[in-house]
Amino acid sequence: MEPLLTEDYMKTDFYLIRWLMANDFDMSAAVNMLAKNLRWRRENKMSSIHLENFDDMKRDFPTSVDTNDRDGRPVGTLDVSQWNIRNAIVTGRSQRLLRYICMLLENITNQVLVKNKNGANVTQWDVVMNADGMNMINHGCPSCIQVWMRFMYSLQNYYPGWMHEFIVIDAPFAVNLILDATRPAVSRDIRENMKVFGTNRIQWMQYLDSKISRKERTEAFGGTKSTEMKKL
Repeated sequence: MEPLLTEDYMKTDFYLIRWLMANDFDMSAAVNMLAKNLRWRRENKMSSIHLENFDDMKRDFPTSVDTNDRDGRPVGTLDVSQWNIRNAIVTGRSQRLLRYICMLLENITNQVLVKNKNGANVTQWDVVMNADGMNMINHGCPSCIQVWMRFMYSLQNYYPGWMHEFIVIDAPFAVNLILDATRPAVSRDIRENMKVFGTNRIQWMQYLDSKISRKERTEAFGGTKSTEMKKL
């Protein structure tokens, strides 16, 4: 397998242990999962995805990867309140949206790799999603559910062990319906590390304040940081 590990970080225990942990230390299953991942990376040219132009996606599906939590973990923020997944599907951009999401996962994972290489005790990243306004038409339609399931599939099969927490804030009832619909595609590990807060601002603000400084959060996430996004 070593000849297939084309990047130096792939040969480290820091990287390889994740595949063992994702398979309860079953060596055969871990090797098989890693081999599938490496094939996926080659076929989808993941090593150069950061060079692709996603300006249209950044405009229509706001995200940011320039935040850190109080322990130094990179934080990706998704302002899904402004996303229209159904429109992406109707206009034939669902695959592009999924590739955009994979670019974000790749970006934030690389941040962890750089921090660790520089001596920081950082091994994972967080995601915070503002779900205000999510509904069953633009976010929970049958085809939209397929997009969410593909996102979860990518998260747990191509980036196992990298996520520390997935925090959803300002979640309307539609979020529970979407989560129920995607449950078959979500691993136990992800479910256990997902925190969903409803529309009670006091509750989710208290939790976020304990995890991420307000100076590191934009207004959509209860913070004071400028909304100018870091170039991906």
